[in-house]
Amino acid sequence: MGVSIMVGYVLLIVMAIGMAGIVYSYLKFYVPSDRAECPEDVNLAIAEASCIGGILSISLENRGLFSVDGAYVKIGEANRTVRETMCFNGPPSGNNQCDIIFGLGIEGLKPGEFLDKSFDYSAYGNEYLPGEKELEIQPVVINKKNEWLICKQAIVTKTIRCT
Repeated sequence: MGVSIMVGYVLLIVMAIGMAGIVYSYLKFYVPSDRAECPEDVNLAIAEASCIGGILSISLENRGLFSVDGAYVKIGEANRTVRETMCFNGPPSGNNQCDIIFGLGIEGLKPGEFLDKSFDYSAYGNEYLPGEKELEIQPVVINKKNEWLICKQAIVTKTIRCT
């Protein structure tokens, strides 16, 4: 009688291990194994920045080991976490998003290269009155699957004075 109880426990354990193996193989097949991540050695720096008379002028330098394909340029009050994204043609109309990523050329901004850009921030309204502002640059790279990846570990900020 004790042997049949032991056989029952062994069968229960074998069935549990078998079910675990089936679930593992199912999840391994359906969950993607590679995550799209930005390379660690991306380093886009703000070489110079000024905002005079409603024009934000920035000079970016790629100090990293990889080409940078684009960047988000944001500006806002120094004490705010959320900042306004600068667009090429002024603020977006309605609910439309603007082209917030500006292309840095076909091959991107290569290591050691500089890029100068200007934005008309006076078109964004009263939030951009003269004073101390925080400028934020978020580099973006394109991976082999043609996905845009924001390099969150490479975000740089600089405090500037707008006149």
